[in-house]
Amino acid sequence: MASQAPQDHGSGRLRPAAERDPYAAWRSRVERELDGADFRNSLVTRTLEGLEIEPLYTARPAPGTPDPTGFPGLWPYVRGSRPSGSAEGSWLRCPRYEESDPEALRREIVADLEGGATAVWLRLDRAARLGLEGGGPAEVQQIGRGGAAISDVSELERALGGVPLERVALFLDAGANALPAAAAVLALLEQRRTPAAEARLFFSADPLSALCRDGGLPGSLVEAQQEMGLLALHCATALPQARAVAVSTLAYHGAGAHAAQELGWALATGVHYLRCLEAAGLSPEAGARQLAFRFAVGRDLFAGVAKLRAARRLWAEVLRQCGVERPEPPFIHAVASQRTLSRRDPWLNMLRVTTQVFAAIVGGADAITSAAFDEAGGRPEVAGRRLARNTQAILAEESHLGRVVDPGGGSYYIEWRTQDLGRAAWLELQEIERQGGMAACLVSGEIRRRADETWQERRRRLEHRIDAVTGVSHFPEPPERPLERAPRPASGRPTRRARRFEPRGRAGDRGAAIEMDPRRPLEALIPAAGRGATLGELSRALTRSRDGAAEVEPWPRRRDAALFEDLREAGVAPGRAE
Repeated sequence: MASQAPQDHGSGRLRPAAERDPYAAWRSRVERELDGADFRNSLVTRTLEGLEIEPLYTARPAPGTPDPTGFPGLWPYVRGSRPSGSAEGSWLRCPRYEESDPEALRREIVADLEGGATAVWLRLDRAARLGLEGGGPAEVQQIGRGGAAISDVSELERALGGVPLERVALFLDAGANALPAAAAVLALLEQRRTPAAEARLFFSADPLSALCRDGGLPGSLVEAQQEMGLLALHCATALPQARAVAVSTLAYHGAGAHAAQELGWALATGVHYLRCLEAAGLSPEAGARQLAFRFAVGRDLFAGVAKLRAARRLWAEVLRQCGVERPEPPFIHAVASQRTLSRRDPWLNMLRVTTQVFAAIVGGADAITSAAFDEAGGRPEVAGRRLARNTQAILAEESHLGRVVDPGGGSYYIEWRTQDLGRAAWLELQEIERQGGMAACLVSGEIRRRADETWQERRRRLEHRIDAVTGVSHFPEPPERPLERAPRPASGRPTRRARRFEPRGRAGDRGAAIEMDPRRPLEALIPAAGRGATLGELSRALTRSRDGAAEVEPWPRRRDAALFEDLREAGVAPGRAE
């Protein structure tokens, strides 16, 4: 007997398609209720990335079916990098340190470790990042600026005294001067008799991001990339627990770029670095093991989850395209967004940071950095740092968030948003590759131009209150008195480090005396650092084209709330400005 279409036995008529499809029935009912208004214009939200968010998501097959997410711990790693999910506390709790004085820095680190931190993110000052000696007035001004004033192993020991580097992961941020800084860390481990092969070290060589943040490099970009390759080669052969390279999007996020741009530019940077590491002698598979990705997580909870899930999927696809048959999942360090913090009504920053950390955990981050609620106003105080640290502890140990395997899995909304964001990011990657690659687009200013355009659109949405900064643009408290915090140092101070080198001038004698094999520079730099050579002297020992140093205009660090905060401080009530 021939099959028949389903019938409505009550009426004897064929059932309409809308009744056979629950979504179609819902859509038809909604359109009737809209009374002629356009469904998409009324109910579909458009994000800054140009993506459309539907009012309802169901089990309708998503693009790329069958299920493209796979299983936790298996390619393409959308659902996480570990087969069993995120076991409680499995991510690294990684506070960031920018205190300039090494003694004060040590006290902060020890307090955080005693409070549950499991990693240290140490950012060196601008003088160390640029390989400066501190002998001239202009160079002295860079000491203590934007990080810890550490110039040699003795000062590194002062900052990390009491930190068991055999158990605590170290993220070292020395900008494009990562090779000398890595030599200092390895010399410190030798002095402590700690096996370097057992230490979990992240040297964070990232010349492209350093160029955006600092506006310059110690030498040329080509030389910085060659040094990155040599450091990665050393880590691959001698330091199995270490990663030499970082792919950071914090500068792009801080300038206003949206999530698809951040992801696409991270992929383009990763591809560029794989080429650099291949030139140093590492295969794509070995080179990928040397990379760690660093993403900011912003105000949108679901966008943050989707960003990290999409990052793993896209990077796995990049490696497959590079010929890696069994690509490993990327290491992802998620950082609470500083751009979303407010100086006014800073107590709401606690909610913002909690949301961002929640998104990072649900998204499957391997390391997470919180933000202090008061850091937008200057140097965070003890209470701010403690609350930032405890946010992760509460979510892990009281909310048991890490015990759930892939908490975002199975959410139709998250699955669709992950795929939509991934497609948009892949288009960004393809466009960058068409224009010559990430390095060429960065030096030419194309990346900066596009980030500025996105910021202008973001600013327009803030000005027209399409996007809200609660407590600042929406529901402000006019009588509120802002918190007073000590300002961050805008320039260096004549510290012991500066006075130490004033008699010798700019040129370090020991730097010129260091003899090395240019193919294995760490074999000479590590003993020199152990004998007391400074980061500046180690930097000078490297063959660098000082006259051809790469330079761009430093990228701005913007905050969403700054527009309204400036109006309030000028005496103009929010919402009344013309």
